[in-house]
Amino acid sequence: MLYTELTDELVTLGADPTNESLFIYSTNRALRDFYNTRRILRTARIVTKGLTPITRYKELDCSGGPQVRIPLNGMAYSMRAHGKGQFMIRDGGSSRVQSVDSEEEATLIRGFIISGGEITFWSSFAFTIYDLCMYDRIFSDKLDSIPDGATRAVIDLREKYGDFMSFDSMPRDSEGNIISDCRLYDGKLEIASDFSGEILLTYRRLPLAIAGYDNEKIDIPEEYKHLFPLLVAYYVMLDTNESRAKLYKNLYEDGLSRLDKRSYTEIDPAYVTTNGWA
Repeated sequence: MLYTELTDELVTLGADPTNESLFIYSTNRALRDFYNTRRILRTARIVTKGLTPITRYKELDCSGGPQVRIPLNGMAYSMRAHGKGQFMIRDGGSSRVQSVDSEEEATLIRGFIISGGEITFWSSFAFTIYDLCMYDRIFSDKLDSIPDGATRAVIDLREKYGDFMSFDSMPRDSEGNIISDCRLYDGKLEIASDFSGEILLTYRRLPLAIAGYDNEKIDIPEEYKHLFPLLVAYYVMLDTNESRAKLYKNLYEDGLSRLDKRSYTEIDPAYVTTNGWA
């Protein structure tokens, strides 16, 4: 449905065509209402390239004593540093020193390894290194592509997909099998950090808001285009003609009810036999 088609419908229903800002506002309000009450889905394919570290040091206490030296090998490293201290990276023929001052939350530190060498830690204060990991593969030249060393990876769906509303079902692998070793919470997918492959995740999505251009397409499924103008008209007329607005809302809800009775939201061809015969 195009915005021009919607406005023509609204005028036919008795709305004042001169108040364009009200039309746009009411359309976006109706879209939010519609998506909150209907199960409009999107299936995303998320590719994860799980990396297992070739070396992991779970915890290193570098507090107020001798220097702690660790061989540096592979192509990248990551660690979390807590407290106040310093470390030096010797990589090939170069070296650099970095200070850490992290009293409350550990600081995530990541870097690439060119030819290998050594990492040295020292401090006069409390200073602890957690999950110092080294990896023999990298996927890009961006630091945030290096894993953080945690055994669980977290994918933020709200950040990754702007239309994410809520989860609809458990994620599946590329074969269609449910991935049971995962958590879904607060728009985030938590999965084992060494999981590699495609993740198919179906979620309820948010609508695209309109700006009111003549040929702008309204983000509404085709089967609802004949009902949607009634919902928009309800919001357009709610403050000026409440009785007519409520009439349109009732017609809209009756139409949804009739549509639901003759529609399938999901078809599962599997069946269960109870007597052992197929």
